[in-house]
Amino acid sequence: MGGKREGAGRHKRDCGCEKCKSKHGKRPVDGDLARRIKGKIKAEQKWLRIIEIETELMEKTGKTAPLRTSMIYLDNRDLGNPRDTVNHLHDKPLEVNATLTLGEGMRLAMEKAEKRVGSRA
Repeated sequence: MGGKREGAGRHKRDCGCEKCKSKHGKRPVDGDLARRIKGKIKAEQKWLRIIEIETELMEKTGKTAPLRTSMIYLDNRDLGNPRDTVNHLHDKPLEVNATLTLGEGMRLAMEKAEKRVGSRA
């Protein structure tokens, strides 16, 4: 018997079945659309306005964190740095400590198997 059941397993990424459409749908904004929107909103003017607002906030409240955060972000983009610093663990050795204990039933089964194999020789 056995064998592949119809509809079993994972569906391919471009599967068009109703189950996949209702579960995953389409991405709300693709990269091209986001790029076109950013081009239309005049991002440079928006950034200048953000800096103005944060400068006014700093003068009123004395809080410099928002302005500093924006300036650091812009400096990082100017220098070509990534948006966020990511600490990768893959360059460090990975140490795994595990303790394995077999259940009583498994231990008895292993002993019986060893006796059977030992009696054949």
